[in-house]
Amino acid sequence: MGAARSSTALSVGFILIQLVRLGLVELKTRRIKTKMSEFIEVKANARSMSLRKPVYGVGVNDSDYITDRRLNGKRNFCPYYARWRHMIERCYSEKYQETRPTYKGCTVCGEWLVFSVFKAWMVKQDWKDKELDKDILTQGNNVYSPENCLFVTTAINNLLKRALY
Repeated sequence: MGAARSSTALSVGFILIQLVRLGLVELKTRRIKTKMSEFIEVKANARSMSLRKPVYGVGVNDSDYITDRRLNGKRNFCPYYARWRHMIERCYSEKYQETRPTYKGCTVCGEWLVFSVFKAWMVKQDWKDKELDKDILTQGNNVYSPENCLFVTTAINNLLKRALY
């Protein structure tokens, strides 16, 4: 059944691409190029919006596009959403904190619990190929917020982690 479904999906995808090329169908999308792949924003419909649940019990995904899609059997996240979701996970997932106890007691400021607010901040930053850090500017800080966070390279982040821990 899985092979039949993927074959049908490929056929529909092929037909859709041909219709777009012929100018018979216009897709309303925005492309975001990332290091790993290209994420295409596809407008969310009412059904997909209604299925959204709070992210780790606290985060609000208020985007007007689908932030998490499956392409060729792999999950494909909007890069802004992926960073926001991981920040929420570090602070509010007990399972995550079991293996990384340094995040116990960390929180996200109220405004950043809303995805669109975090994204508006992130697009203004130099974030590509970098990691979000909350405690370089203020050592020992436990709150992710616009005042405390910045993006740094993995090398710098690892160097600072070794020096501090």
